[in-house]
Amino acid sequence: MTKIFLSYLIFLLAGCTSAQFDRRKEAIEFAHYILDRHQLEDYSSYYLVILQSNMCGACTVDVIDFLSQNLGKSHKKKILVMTVYRDDIYTELHTAVPDLKIIEDKEYKVEDFGLRMTKDLLFHIENGEISYWSYLADGNYDQIERYIKRH
Repeated sequence: MTKIFLSYLIFLLAGCTSAQFDRRKEAIEFAHYILDRHQLEDYSSYYLVILQSNMCGACTVDVIDFLSQNLGKSHKKKILVMTVYRDDIYTELHTAVPDLKIIEDKEYKVEDFGLRMTKDLLFHIENGEISYWSYLADGNYDQIERYIKRH
């Protein structure tokens, strides 16, 4: 009985893991909206970062430090959407990654598109599709850093 339960549990857990973002359609629509709304051209391959409004201090510092150290290593274009504008974050990121396009979400479009999450998001978008995504969280930093270095 225990073997059957464990087999079922492993099968269930394996089926729940997915590399595809569950709000994929909304994220792609949001990315197209950002490009159109801000008249951004020649963005066939770029990183899109969404900083959520739940900035908690230590975890926000970690995310900003990670982005400052790693986004600048990529030759791809980069867009960061801030759901809540903070001058200190803008200054730090703009200084560390001068080619980063920083956009304030004054119209609450992140929420309108269903992308309001508890964690910050990073997407790599190529030719209008999500080729990679991750939550910006401590446990994912090594994987994200390796991905940015390869792409």
